[in-house]
Amino acid sequence: MRAMLEYAHERLVRGSVLAAALLVTAGAQVGRGSTSAATALADVVLSFCFVISFRIWDDVMDRERDRVRHPERVVVRTRSIGSLSLAASCIALAGAGALMRLHGAASVLLLIALSGVLATWYALRGVRSAAGDRLLLFKYPVFTLALIVPASLTPRAATSALGVYLAACAYEWRHDRESPVFSIGGSR
Repeated sequence: MRAMLEYAHERLVRGSVLAAALLVTAGAQVGRGSTSAATALADVVLSFCFVISFRIWDDVMDRERDRVRHPERVVVRTRSIGSLSLAASCIALAGAGALMRLHGAASVLLLIALSGVLATWYALRGVRSAAGDRLLLFKYPVFTLALIVPASLTPRAATSALGVYLAACAYEWRHDRESPVFSIGGSR
C-alpha cells in the first residue's frame, strides 16, 4: 500500500495526468456535439480511470527500462509491483463497468481491443521508436471514441479524436526531450 501511495504522489498527482484526462474529456464533448452536465462529469471520471490505469500499466511495463534511465522511481525501487498491478486492474475494471453501463458493449470492446494491441506491442517492442511512441499515444483518441460511443462514429467524432491524438503527440514531443514521436528518419 505504501508503494501505491508513493507512486501516486510521484506519477499520478501531476499536471500531465490532469491534462490528459481533460483532453480526452474535451475531445468527447466536442466529438459528441451535445452534452449535459451529468455526461460531462461522467466523462471526466471515466477519463481519469482510463488515463490512470493505463499510466500505471505503462510504468509497470517500463520497469526494467526505467532501472537504467530512472532508478529513483518508485516502480523501480519497490520489491513488488503487486499493489500497482492490483490498483491498475481495479481502476480499469471500475471504469469499464461504468463505461458499459453508460455507453454499452461497443465502447468496452474498443478498450479491450486497445489493450490487446498494446499488450502485444509491449511483448514485442525493441528500442524506443517514433512508431512505438505514436502507438502508445493512440490510446488517447481511443479513450475519446469510447466515450463518444463507437456506434455513433461521425466525421465530427473522428475529427475530434484526431485532434486529441495530435495534441497528445505535440505534448509528448514538447515535454519529453527523448521522445521521437515526430521523428522522421531518426532525427528529432
